[in-house]
Amino acid sequence: YVLLSFWITNSPSADYQAKIQEAFTKIKDQHPIRLVSVCVDEKPVDAAKFILEKQLRLGSHAFTSGFAHRTLFDYGVRAIPSFWLISPDGKIAMSQYEFAMAFRTQPDLAQIIVNRIEGKDVPTPAPTPAAPEAPKKD
Repeated sequence: YVLLSFWITNSPSADYQAKIQEAFTKIKDQHPIRLVSVCVDEKPVDAAKFILEKQLRLGSHAFTSGFAHRTLFDYGVRAIPSFWLISPDGKIAMSQYEFAMAFRTQPDLAQIIVNRIEGKDVPTPAPTPAAPEAPKKD
């Protein structure tokens, strides 16, 4: 599995990145998982300094040099922070939407991830928008 995190240093998502590192530490020895953190800051050098300063050293780090990067579009990232769990076969095992729904009832990120890896939860499909109502005839 790959836990994929999109974040930025100058927002509350930087705090989430520390929580992701904590969750990764809790589960990395019991489950086959890697951490990839994608920082979308405009200046990768400043982001790298932030990572070192905050000791966010776990996993692999990537930088997009801003929001106009294909990777963000490919994963449908619409908000920062965003988390994705990718299965060993390369499919999305848990989307940002599912993480958001899981946080409503389970505040422990590590447990949310473990539950999905171990099949203890049920995937949450995104809601389908309602069809627009037909105009009423007078």
